[in-house]
Amino acid sequence: MSGKIFLMNASILPNVFSGINPNVWFRLTLVAGLVCLAAAPLLAQEGEQRTILDGVYTEEQAARGQRVYENLCSRCHGGEDFGPVRASDLTSPDFIDNWREYDLGFMYSMILEDMPPDGGAKPLPEQIVDVIPYILHWNEYPTGDT
Repeated sequence: MSGKIFLMNASILPNVFSGINPNVWFRLTLVAGLVCLAAAPLLAQEGEQRTILDGVYTEEQAARGQRVYENLCSRCHGGEDFGPVRASDLTSPDFIDNWREYDLGFMYSMILEDMPPDGGAKPLPEQIVDVIPYILHWNEYPTGDT
């Protein structure tokens, strides 16, 4: 390659992505954008560590999350008007003690990878982004502007 710069032939790039269904590609792009939007306010705080006590969600996000919780989570986690708890109670002092040391990204990953453990319908990434604010709201953590 003596002194020559190798440039990838741009005509092969469409072939790399040609096997992906356009609907799937759109959804992946949408989810990536939602995750970036959700993370942007946290990343904008240069050098300042934000916690759930700083109001990291809005009432609107919590309302969307409630619908997700009712449809996907309540059958195991129960709660107000949802029947008995068969999995960990998401409003117990133990829950709060267990999660206060972790960031919300860890909670997101755990829900994405491990829920539900019984093989039921898995939540979509954007549903997880919605349900986490509902869990925070349910535990009476303050709302904010982001």
